[in-house]
Formats: sequence, C-alpha cells, structure tokens
Amino acid sequence: MNGTLQPISSLDTSVLSELFGVIAIKYLYFSYSFCFVTNGKNDDRFIGVQFDKPFISINLEDVTETVQTANLELGCQVYILSERAAVDFLDKYRHLQDHTNQRFPNKAFVVVMEQNAELDKLQTILDRPIVCDIPKLLILNPSDENGTVDLWTNKFSSLGGHRNLMYLDTYSMIVGGFQHNIDLFPDKIKDLEGRFIRLALMNYEPYTTWTEVDDKSKANAYVGEKKKLRVDGTETRVFLEFCGIHNCSLDISTQEEAEWGEVYENFTGIGIMGAIAEHRVDAGIGAMLAWYYDSNSPTQPLSRTGVTCITPKQKLLPSWMTPILPFSSLIWIYLIMTVITCSIVLCIINYVVTNLLKSNDPVDICEVFMSVCSALVICSSILRVDQYKLASQLTIIIILLFSGLIIGNTYCGGLSSIMTVPQYEKPIDTPAQLVARGMIWGASHDAWVYALEDSDEPLIIKLASNFRTMTKPMLQDHAKRADMAYAIERLTYGHYGISDYIALDVAQNFQVMVEDLYWGHCVIQVQKTWPMVEHLNELIMRIYQSGVQHYWEERVMAQYPAAYTVQKIIALARIHDNPGAIALQVHHLAGPFFMLLFGLAGAVFIFSVEITWHFLATSSKKKCK
Repeated sequence: MNGTLQPISSLDTSVLSELFGVIAIKYLYFSYSFCFVTNGKNDDRFIGVQFDKPFISINLEDVTETVQTANLELGCQVYILSERAAVDFLDKYRHLQDHTNQRFPNKAFVVVMEQNAELDKLQTILDRPIVCDIPKLLILNPSDENGTVDLWTNKFSSLGGHRNLMYLDTYSMIVGGFQHNIDLFPDKIKDLEGRFIRLALMNYEPYTTWTEVDDKSKANAYVGEKKKLRVDGTETRVFLEFCGIHNCSLDISTQEEAEWGEVYENFTGIGIMGAIAEHRVDAGIGAMLAWYYDSNSPTQPLSRTGVTCITPKQKLLPSWMTPILPFSSLIWIYLIMTVITCSIVLCIINYVVTNLLKSNDPVDICEVFMSVCSALVICSSILRVDQYKLASQLTIIIILLFSGLIIGNTYCGGLSSIMTVPQYEKPIDTPAQLVARGMIWGASHDAWVYALEDSDEPLIIKLASNFRTMTKPMLQDHAKRADMAYAIERLTYGHYGISDYIALDVAQNFQVMVEDLYWGHCVIQVQKTWPMVEHLNELIMRIYQSGVQHYWEERVMAQYPAAYTVQKIIALARIHDNPGAIALQVHHLAGPFFMLLFGLAGAVFIFSVEITWHFLATSSKKKCK
C-alpha cells in the first residue's frame, strides 16, 4: 500500500520523509516493496512519515512470528527499522528468512535511531550476528538541533569488518541534500580485503579435491585460522577465481563422512547441506543438483551432469549354449511351433488319405514327426509312392524340404560365426534393461535418487526401489564380486565422476551404460541470506560461456594418475581385444556333446521306464490268470 504512517507527530518527520524518498528513488528504485518495522505501542519513530512507495508496516509486539514470516513472504526487499525494533528483528531475521520461500539474498536494511544516539548504540546494531551477511546496511542518526541526519554503515569487508562502524555522509534539511554526495550503498563485495568465505566440500574428483600440505606456500585455503589445505577441482576453481577477483580467502569445512548430507525439519543437519542449514558455512559444492530446502538457495548452473551406472561386464556365455545361439529365443519358438503344426497337418492328411483309399496301413505318427524334423535339419527324405500316394502329401514334404534348406543353411552360417567368435551376455545399456535384469544399483548416499523419488512412471519407481545406500566398505566388497551396479556421473566434457570405492583393481570388472538414468544441472548451494550470490552468479555465467571448464576438467584429471587410469578403463571397457582367427578347441564342441549326453540320458531313462512298465504289465496278466 502507499500512504502516510498515522498519526502525524514528530519533530524530524519532514526530514525523514524527504530522506526516505531520496534513498528510495536514488538507491532502491528497483525494490519490490518496503517494510517498516517497529516494536511496541510507544515506538513512534515513523509516525507522520510520508512514503509513496509500496510498503508493509509490522509492529513486532502486536503480531506473532507466523505473521511476521507471512509479511516477509510478500516480497520485502528493503527493511526500515526503528531503533527499538532493530536488535530484536535482526536477531530473529535469519530464523524468519529460513521459514520463507523468498530467496532474494541481498536485501537492504535501514535503521533509524532516536535523536542524537550515541555511537555505542550504533555499535550495538553492528554486533548482531546477521550483520556479517548484510552489506547493504544504512544507519540514520538524526539530530534534533540542526535538522540533519548522519548516515553510517558497516565496513563489511576484511576479517571482522562487518563490526566496524564507518561514517558515510550527512543529510541536511537546510541545504536540502547531502554534504559529500557519497554512494550510500557502495559495492562492498568488490574488494573483500581478505574476508573469509566459508565453504563446505568433500573429496569428489574431478569436482572437488582437498589435501593437507605442510608448506604454506602450496596451500590455498584455510581451516580456521591455519592455512594448511590445498583445494582444487572444476567447481572449487570457481571459488578460487572468485577470491582472486574479490580478494577473499577460503575457509574450508570438509564433509567426508556424511558427504552431501541431509537437512532435518528443525533446520539442523549433517554433511554439506546440514552445514548450510546450520549456517556453519556460506556455501557448499560437490556436484550438487538444484535441491531445494528452506535453508538454502541454488546458484546459476555450473555444468550439465548425467547420472548413469557402471554395470558388471558381460561374461562369456557357457559353451553348452553354442547350438542354440545362432537363433534367438523367438525364432526357436517359431521353429518348434512350425514342427508341431506341420506334423499335425501331415498326420491329418495321411489319415484322410488312408480312409479315402481304404488302406489298411495305419498312420505312423513317429514317422511323420521324423519326416518333418529331417526336412528342417537338411536331412535327406525318401519320397515313396506307397507312403505318399496323393499330390497334397508330396506338396507338403517338398515345401518342407525347401524351407528346411533355407533354415538349415541359415543356422549353419550362424553356428560357424558363433563357434569362432567369443559370445558374451547381453550388456545392460539402458535403465529399462537395468530394471528388467533386476540388478541392484547403489552408492554411498541416497542423493543419487532424489531426482527419481517424485516420479509416477512405473519404470522409474522400480528403478528407485532397486537403489541401495551402503557404506563405502560394503560397496568396495560388492565391487570385488561385481554383483551390482554403481551410480556415477557423466561430465560435460567426457569424463566421469567416480567415487573412490571403485578402485583401480576392480575398475576392469565394469563398463558404463550407454543411456543416462537422468540428467541435471550442477549448482552451488548457498545460504539464503548470503549476500555474495549475485556476484558469484555473474562469475559462473562468464566462466560457462568462456568454455574454460573444459580445460579445468582435463587439468584436474591429469593431476591424479590413479583416478585418470580408472577413467580410461571405464571409458574403454566396451572395446574388447580381437584375438583374430582361432583354432577350434574341445570346448567349442561342448554344446553338441552336451546335447548328445542329454539325449542318451533321456533315452536310457525312457528305456528304463518302458522296461519297468512292461514288467509290471506282464506281472499283472500272470496274476489274473
């Protein structure tokens, strides 16, 4: 709403009204709305102030915390606080902001003090913890003697600079303007003068890496006040560039145990996301997608990542399967149906012919079946006139001979190639094949399935249900047995994000799937109140459009020979060595010998059954006599 804060009664009302108007028009013109905050019935700091911009008025004493949060949700980007409301509101602001969906980070705060406030009272404002995240802070200290207002701010930059009071300018009612015309909201992030950026990460090549070094000259990051870490990675280099441009330092919080972590309902958590939720760090990196929690805000996309799996390499098929490999299972079904159908048709025709000619020769079912089978396996058939007396019978046999010639030669050609070329199981190349095979896939954190949990597609639901979260020792043990698939990331420029439980000694047991399970954009997760996100987003877009990440990806991988070797093994896993022409060995004939053995065993079993049946039948007849 627009209007006047009623009733009108204050000595410096005209000064504040005019000053608010100048600040709003000159410095905060693009703000969505303003919020006047007071505390108590006797807090009349803004009574009588004329303001013609959209604003909301909040009295902390009259409204509950829920109402305060709802007001913040309306899109306030500038908070104008009275002295009595400043301390209370600033202390609870981070908590209120965590419970809203608003993610505008760089909000402006204007604190209006009582007349002739002492500097100690101004310092009390700067001592609030949230002030370390407020570069756009302006403190107005009116004077009731000469109609002027002194304007103060915090330095913000340097170590602990947010607590350093800095004089800006004085606004005079008599002159009708500022004495020095200094920018009241300067870009304090342009030079941070060594200020720490608190960053959470883990070892996840090639995105983020860290190592402890004894030589400070080789270290580029701090842990607390000690400069003892060397950090690198395609995402870490974004922050290294940011600090190179804005003159800041990195204070690293390593999160190896819980990795990406999770956030609980009470705004506590573990891992990288937990550190952001508890405000222990400013930002977190490590190939994170745009996961939305109430406590965090994602930046502009850094890169594209595709989540896929490495699956156990397909094994050589057993030699006993050689005779059935030339045809697929569907063709074998068709062949069996063809044999049965042709045998039935031929039996019916023979039976009809026998009845028409009134022959005493019975229809021999076994002979008919053998005639059909012999034709399909290119065996010779004797066409006797006394057996096939009509043209219809001969026609069926001739058609079977021609069909058998084609089928048999096709089978022989397929068998020749199969016996000299190693035959492998079908690979798992797609999510559908992974589900159809019923193979479990997993990783050390359930963040890999966050993007799948809300899907209502049956395939994706089944895929997510097959995921297992395990400890790294358990994953290493399964990797040695090669009995499950592992989630990995397919990077933009051809490399893979592979966790350390896929070591060099087991990498040759796996190959990467052709299709991705899903894909997304990697982002940096930051606090919702972190004020540097706009500058970071600008840098991210500049880096992205330059293509320098391709160079970074290559450089980072080259620094870790073991990881690079694993990358090459996984990438080239589908290229099998060609042994050339090989001499046939005994195992190539294991299939026919197995069929012969199976047939002999079946014949012996059937013969035993027949002898036993005949013996029982003979014995029963003798007893009847």
